[in-house]
Amino acid sequence: MEKDTSLNSATAATENQDIVDKNPFLRSGSITFVPRTTWLRWPILFLFVNCIMIVSALSLCLAPASSDLARGYDVSILLVNMCGIIFTATFIPMTFVSMQMYKTMGTHTVLRIASVLMLVGGWGRMYALEGQFWPILVGQVIISLSQPIYYNVMTQISNKWFPDSERSLVTSICGLSIPGGNLVAFLLSGLIFAGIEEMTSAEVK
Repeated sequence: MEKDTSLNSATAATENQDIVDKNPFLRSGSITFVPRTTWLRWPILFLFVNCIMIVSALSLCLAPASSDLARGYDVSILLVNMCGIIFTATFIPMTFVSMQMYKTMGTHTVLRIASVLMLVGGWGRMYALEGQFWPILVGQVIISLSQPIYYNVMTQISNKWFPDSERSLVTSICGLSIPGGNLVAFLLSGLIFAGIEEMTSAEVK
């Protein structure tokens, strides 16, 4: 009887741990979750922060040169600005979708999906030829699907990989990477398009 009781307790503990791993939003006082505090947590944080910065930069990288893009592709400025508005439009519905994905697939799988979406969308924008703006717009839509996936898992990364003493710092770093990516987008886009304008002016002269 004691052996069967111990076996049932071990089985229940294993099932509870599996539920926690698959459901980052589950919080139960009867389940104690021990974070994986290994040295790998810092490389993981570095890669995750880079992904957040990249997706944040991609959401606003076209804004500083919207008028130039509108003239170059012969489209309206509104259509160019839609490349940024798309991220706001998809964020709310994709938040609920990402929550369900984390519950059913787990953190690792969902983050891989987000990375693939971001890469495919970024590559797709490169095929925008002269007079064809639609690849840029389609690429932005694909990238926007990955943004809520990254943003909604910040606390899960800190809870899963870092001890209590480091979680506030890690969560703050993840949060600051969003405006950091926006800043990079504005600076790089401004510098790149300013250089193109200077080269064009020199060729005309």
